[in-house]
Amino acid sequence: MKIRLLSTSIFLLFFNISGNAQFNLSWNADYSHTNLINYSNESRKVVKDAAHNIFVLSDVTSDIDPNGLPGAVTYHYTVLAKYDVAGTLVNSRVINVTNHSISGFNYKSAFGLELSNNGYVYIGFNVYNSTTNYNTCISKYNTTTLSRQWIWTFNPGSIDQGIDLKIGTGGIAYAIVQSTTGSNVQYHIVKTDSLGTSTAPFFSFDQNLDFLNSMVVDATNDLYVTGHRLIGGIKNSLVAGVKSIGLLNGKKHIMEVQLSVMIPAGQLFSAQMLTCMYVVHPIVEART
Repeated sequence: MKIRLLSTSIFLLFFNISGNAQFNLSWNADYSHTNLINYSNESRKVVKDAAHNIFVLSDVTSDIDPNGLPGAVTYHYTVLAKYDVAGTLVNSRVINVTNHSISGFNYKSAFGLELSNNGYVYIGFNVYNSTTNYNTCISKYNTTTLSRQWIWTFNPGSIDQGIDLKIGTGGIAYAIVQSTTGSNVQYHIVKTDSLGTSTAPFFSFDQNLDFLNSMVVDATNDLYVTGHRLIGGIKNSLVAGVKSIGLLNGKKHIMEVQLSVMIPAGQLFSAQMLTCMYVVHPIVEART
């Protein structure tokens, strides 16, 4: 017997914070790609621009085909939606991803939503096709019209899943991608320029040892990542830096409560660069 989740809707809530630090609801927006039940609508990311427009990235399933007509099969989409300051849906773009990565009731494709300082919104999502399996995509859109400027796809032949997306200085897009080939798993940082072109992975971490969760980029396009590294089969929290030219800038494995981030000798950080890094990591405590 196959059990499907009843249709869910995406609720976008906007709160004002009063003087006594209470949240007061200003408006809410409800989004569902289809009115029928047994379909899923799951919001992933939200960002706000300087004009207080809200951009939301979601994964949805629907009976509506890419031409807007009811169909006999389930369609899988990633949706980019723009709301104005009053919560009115201004525009949206629906991306056919063919299939989501499915875990229980979780239908996932979208993994990144970032705004640049020159009027563009970038999204990261995964698409499926029968030839190259799951591939990772980055797209750039105009924030006013949501017209797509370009799309870039990473499909080296493995099963690829995007993990995180960040935009650096000059509109350069960076993404963490997990690539799986058989029983081997390797994490890469991939990079596109402002025109959406790229070559091989920008930097690759140790196969089956390093596992990444998130990333930040500073004003000079140096990157900092965190995740865990397997040492003797034990997960150790991992912090690493990658220079803008694609060279490793230090790697630290954390096993203790006290954190010590390794900075190579002679490395100077200016006020315009990342001066502090905050890492969240688990601690296992044994008690007798």
